[in-house]
Amino acid sequence: VEEIRESRRVYEQIENAKNANWPFTNASNITLPLCAITVDNLEPRIVSGLVGTKPTVRFEMEGIEQQDDPTKMVETWFNQQLENKVGIETKTMGMVHTVLLEGTVYYLPKYDREELMRRDFMFDPQSGQIVIGQDGKAVTQDRLDSVFEGGKIEGIPFTDILCADDLGTLDEWEKADKIRIVRPTYGELMRGKTGLGWLPDKIGPWLIQEKDEGEKKAENSSPTQEVAGVKYTGKKVIECAEFYVTYQVNRDEEAEESDQSDFTEDRILVTICLATKTILRLAYLRELNFFNDSLIKRVRMFPEEGRSFGTGIYAKIKSIQDGASSFFNAILNISYLVMMPWFFYEAGAGVPGEMEIKPGMGIPVDSVKGILFPNFNINPSAYLSFIEMFLGLWERL
Repeated sequence: VEEIRESRRVYEQIENAKNANWPFTNASNITLPLCAITVDNLEPRIVSGLVGTKPTVRFEMEGIEQQDDPTKMVETWFNQQLENKVGIETKTMGMVHTVLLEGTVYYLPKYDREELMRRDFMFDPQSGQIVIGQDGKAVTQDRLDSVFEGGKIEGIPFTDILCADDLGTLDEWEKADKIRIVRPTYGELMRGKTGLGWLPDKIGPWLIQEKDEGEKKAENSSPTQEVAGVKYTGKKVIECAEFYVTYQVNRDEEAEESDQSDFTEDRILVTICLATKTILRLAYLRELNFFNDSLIKRVRMFPEEGRSFGTGIYAKIKSIQDGASSFFNAILNISYLVMMPWFFYEAGAGVPGEMEIKPGMGIPVDSVKGILFPNFNINPSAYLSFIEMFLGLWERL
């Protein structure tokens, strides 16, 4: 998490707080945009490689090279859903951007439906004309319209997923137990409590905690929100945890571990309200996903076996990024010392305390012999070759 937070800071080119006022007050503390340039150049290329070719997905029957009409129809429908409903290009851009900066991205593909209350004129079913009331005004009515129905990809912040550190392969990720932090509103829980696995008698006003000022808690903020300074949220939410758990189906609780004979396993999803420790949902995973696969998917940059998390661009160029920034700031600080006029003076020189030096301005003193402007045999531009060394390494990488 600290590495992700630092990656976001460097990408946004925010000054490093650790180097503030070093080696002197208001010293240069610039973050060079090497990471930002790398990410912003790679991102469109990767997106183009993933979804730039049309159609996005192709279907073909096994053993048959030529597409028949039913296969073409299914392929067309899928691609229309991806483009018009899922927004595959926009979602891919967001996922690629995140994985480049954070090394790991989680997402949840799902089928979703959204409804919205709207107002419209009332029409006469026979004439098709707008109904006029006794007051001479058009009669209106409110109705609940479906504004969206189809596939959706929901991004999950890195800090909202809790899992083991050694899930290095896809198979290990699919089989592993994991926890996801979710924050539904009370209204969302009430509207969805009749859904699959939800326990309606466990959902009620007792889940709502004391009122707050709408300020977002630090522990509920992702590294991206922390760096961006996001402090306030628009809705009151109920913090819950989704547990994806594998359990032994026919386990004999009275028998010893060595005496167990049936090790058949199944997967369940359990949603618990963290504040009240109340179970709100209990469902078999196969009821939500026929293949009994993990609902949460993971994409990693530079994946390695034995490691659950990928590596972002900043982690790959960290020494180059930090080294170039540090040396660039050192050159600027040296330049300030060499170019800006400052001096030593003796107490008897009669210098009247702090003063402002301007071109053509004379400053009366008792004796100029007690004043010394230092002369440095340093040329800051001579050190630019070190910056070129870092840039050379960066271009190679």
